[in-house]
Amino acid sequence: MLMRRKKNILLAILPITFGLMLLFCNSFKVQAQGLSFSISPPLVEIMIKPGKTVTQTYKIANSGDTVIATFTIAQLTETGIKEDPNFAVENWIACATNDFTFGRPFLFAAGTERQLALRINPPPNTQEQDYYRALVLTTSPNPPPGSSMTNVSQQLAAPLIITVTSSGMVNKSAAITRFDVPTILDSFDPLKMDIEVQNTSKTYFRPVGKITLTGLIGKGEYPIYPHIYLAGQKKKLFLESQAFSSQLKHTLELPGLFLGKYQAEVDFALDESKVHVKQKKIFYALPWKAVVITLLLITFIFIIIRGKKTKIKG
Repeated sequence: MLMRRKKNILLAILPITFGLMLLFCNSFKVQAQGLSFSISPPLVEIMIKPGKTVTQTYKIANSGDTVIATFTIAQLTETGIKEDPNFAVENWIACATNDFTFGRPFLFAAGTERQLALRINPPPNTQEQDYYRALVLTTSPNPPPGSSMTNVSQQLAAPLIITVTSSGMVNKSAAITRFDVPTILDSFDPLKMDIEVQNTSKTYFRPVGKITLTGLIGKGEYPIYPHIYLAGQKKKLFLESQAFSSQLKHTLELPGLFLGKYQAEVDFALDESKVHVKQKKIFYALPWKAVVITLLLITFIFIIIRGKKTKIKG
């Protein structure tokens, strides 16, 4: 009887609890804002002569909620956007859209798309070099009156790489500063290869090429991911197959089962130019761990057998 009463009480409480949970979830959904934006094109590369003018148009879409937004031009470095309150954008990089002013907030309505045009016109005396900048969209929530939302902001950046050159030609160069391959590899260990490249020129490039691994019974080719190397930048090469991996540790990592002599070669061009960078390394794969264990085991067995024979003779 007592068990039946407890069961009835539990059945009466469950709908109330479920209803309160639904009310809480619905209340949370009403207050939460989804921030979702896109900038097209996501990356702009411009080569321009001093005294000339180029206009670049961006499309910015807001597929989330209405927000307060601001456009700015920021410095782009090897590690990303550089926050520098003293940075002043070049006066020849300007907003050509009347609706926008850099640094001035505006209301970005939900589900709308805006267009922003940049006018780039370096004067004749502009220093000829790369200028690494980024169009940055900063947003903050536009909550209704009385909302308890926290002031969460979001940033979206589109890199802008400008090469100012009067000749239209740029000299690109690079060096392989690190090529780590084990001289002796155990046949059953994975192959881990690390290759680091430095941009030794004053302009950016992309490595376009492959890594080739040649052994006694086969050959493998692995295309290099053409990510951008800024002027003077040094970083590791990665493969196209690793382009969107969140755990990048080695340039090339292959599961073990190697035997004999191997040649590893990296060969890439700087963009689509005729300038090539290449280097080779030789390594050998032997089952040396298995050999050592086998020799130790044979030695151990031999000692035991010899000890037994000595006891018998004694």
